Amino acid sequence: MHIFLIYREQDTCEVVYQQLRDVFLLNENEDFPQDITVSKILIDDATLLQPLNTGGLLPKDRNKFDEQIRASSKARSMANFSPKKCYYSTDKF
Repeated sequence: MHIFLIYREQDTCEVVYQQLRDVFLLNENEDFPQDITVSKILIDDATLLQPLNTGGLLPKDRNKFDEQIRASSKARSMANFSPKKCYYSTDKF
């Protein structure tokens, strides 16, 4: 199992990580089981976390809404993505 912690603030990462350890009933010096990998991903660009443009469509307009969300997501990704804005790590916490 692979678990991704996607966060913007370090404090958030630390709190969620500790809660995850609590869920697995791990003591302070214990590692996660071998079949569980926890990775952290820092989102370093706040614009990536902004709501997508729905173009005024409501979710009940299912197909048109889905198309608009995909188009908005793709446009944002193309405009804002940079390897320097997202950091991925599988390092031990």
